[in-house]
Amino acid sequence: MGIKWQEKVTSNEVLQRAKLDAIEAMVMRSQLRWVDHVQRMSNNRIPKQIIHSELSLGARSRGGQRKRYKDTLKQTLKLTGINCDKWHELAENRTAWRQTVKKGARLFESGRLNAREDKRKKRKAKEALHINVQQNTSAVFVCQFCGKACKSRIGLYSHSRTHPEQQH
Repeated sequence: MGIKWQEKVTSNEVLQRAKLDAIEAMVMRSQLRWVDHVQRMSNNRIPKQIIHSELSLGARSRGGQRKRYKDTLKQTLKLTGINCDKWHELAENRTAWRQTVKKGARLFESGRLNAREDKRKKRKAKEALHINVQQNTSAVFVCQFCGKACKSRIGLYSHSRTHPEQQH
């Protein structure tokens, strides 16, 4: 692609130039394709039994749990906008499921890109504001006794203690 790190191109732009989705979207798509395959298996197959199994005795311990495959699947379904309760029926129809997975992955990817872009815009605006405050002397706090410019109000307060005779 001929992109050098000195050009400071964002990872989003690199993915866009390469016409690729982020790795998260690719993993989600492959996970959903595999779970569709397992859902259409006969009930006596081990992968299907494991996905739909529950603990017969005992319970999961309290506190933060290690994620099970079901947990990550549910999170993926939510992120792609697929109904967590009705995905079983939808997965039975292969073409409808593929379209739903593609649509969900696009939805996730566009949401991810928008969130990253918003975060970048906020960061850049904050940096620009910080630069403007440093360059704009009218926004700086000035000591009324000696004329020294301070960058913040607390800095001016600290500096004002050097003029004890003027404070009453």
